[in-house]
Amino acid sequence: IADLNAGSEQTSAAASQISNASQSLAGQASDQAASVQETSASLEQMSANVQGTTESAGECQELMGQARETVEGGLTA
Repeated sequence: IADLNAGSEQTSAAASQISNASQSLAGQASDQAASVQETSASLEQMSANVQGTTESAGECQELMGQARETVEGGLTA
């Protein structure tokens, strides 16, 4: 009976360790998922910023072309 009690205690201790490890792993996985979500949101924001910069550069190029035409028109007049 003593051997059964010792085996039972060892099994219980092992089950407790497995449970603790599982809870820790679940917490870490949750933290990583949150981190990935934050990274994804940051990348989406960066993409939007790059798109805005690209559009602004296009508008700037158009305005510079208009300014060049105005200057060239003034020089030939």
